[in-house]
This record gives sequence, C-alpha cells and structure tokens, in this order.
Amino acid sequence: MSKQVSTCPAAARLTARQKSSIAIRRRRIAPSSARSFKQVVTVDRRFDRVNDFIDDDRYFQHASKVGDGIARLKSRVSEVAKPDTAPVLIPRRYVAEGNFVLAVVEARTENPTTNYDLFRVENGRIVEHWDVLSAIPALDRRKNENEPF
Repeated sequence: MSKQVSTCPAAARLTARQKSSIAIRRRRIAPSSARSFKQVVTVDRRFDRVNDFIDDDRYFQHASKVGDGIARLKSRVSEVAKPDTAPVLIPRRYVAEGNFVLAVVEARTENPTTNYDLFRVENGRIVEHWDVLSAIPALDRRKNENEPF
C-alpha cells in the first residue's frame, strides 16, 4: 500500500496529534456513511437520496446482480425494497476497518438470505461495493440451531 504524500505546506506543519485526530475523524466517516446509506436507502427506501451517499463518477459495483452507476443501483434496490411495504432489508451488524465497512443484512424475501455488503468509502462517499448473499435454510432443514445473526 502506497503512502499518500501531501503537497500542501499547511499539512507539513501539522503536529502528530493533529494528524492522529484527522485520521480518527476519517475512520469515523466510513462507518457512518455506509450505515446512513443502508438506513436511508435500503430500509427507509428513499431511493431519491442515493446520490447523497455515492460518488457516481467514481463508483465501482462488483455485485453480480447490479451494474455500475447509480441508476442501475436504484433499479436493483427498488426491485427488492418496495415502497409502502414492511422493510425487507434489515441491517444487523456493521464492522469497519479503515475506509472499508461490512454490513451484515437480513433479507426477508421469499427465499430469505443473509447479505454481506462490503463498501469502500472515500471522503464520506461510497465509491465501491461488493456483496455476497447466503441462503438461510428453513428451520427444519438446518444442520444446527444457530441463528444467522
């Protein structure tokens, strides 16, 4: 991983404590951006707000069922999360490391799944997304009594 070099003269004068404070703020931005996106767009189904969270010019989509760009993302989310119905996508857990955030989401669909959404965040905006969907078998078909969440 390459180290970012600042050409800003003011940045060169920052103390170690100031640099640490900036790094901490950046680490807090990533989880709050992804968490807000999941709540506003996929739970509250405010598809009109997608642009508030995603940098369309730099957005890369790795999910096999969704194409690149905000328009295709809006289309896919609206297929799953219909307005005026009970929430289908329920975020259960968030894990953040640097500018990556993993959201573990319960999908209450006809065939229930656990969705693992991984986001990369830059400057408070989502710029990359991956996902893995894992089927949740019916209770009588499970090999153990463990819940997926």
